[in-house]
Amino acid sequence: MTIDTKEEKLRRKLNVSLDFIKKTRFVNLIKNINKIKVFDKNGYDTDVNVKTRVWYVQPKTIKYSSVEYLSSLFIHEAWHVEQEKKGLNPNGRTRTERGAYLKQRLFLELYGEQYEVDWLDKEYKRKWWLDKKRVLPKFKTLSG
Repeated sequence: MTIDTKEEKLRRKLNVSLDFIKKTRFVNLIKNINKIKVFDKNGYDTDVNVKTRVWYVQPKTIKYSSVEYLSSLFIHEAWHVEQEKKGLNPNGRTRTERGAYLKQRLFLELYGEQYEVDWLDKEYKRKWWLDKKRVLPKFKTLSG
């Protein structure tokens, strides 16, 4: 897997996260992501292009997340790729977000801290994917 970042510290933490996932029952989801692209934007959003299988993640997200939480974000986005492979429409966001949230939550229940599960639950109830103020990266590669 390619990790596209200029910051070696971020690359190391992402590799630690991937190594952590390899020791879990979620190891099979690693194959769903071909590339990790670190993009510098103000915020903590992550996103995935299910067609190109590129996970977009911000430096702050990597720096300030525990390895377990960062790994759970990877699982969340890799699950969206799995949903695409199974023919689920990514435009039906509430349905696909629920599935990815549940996969991420299970990962955190098994390997993370309770406060991380609680925070994820709070964010899910807020319906982050419907947030009109949310700013996502604008890359040509996001659309295909």
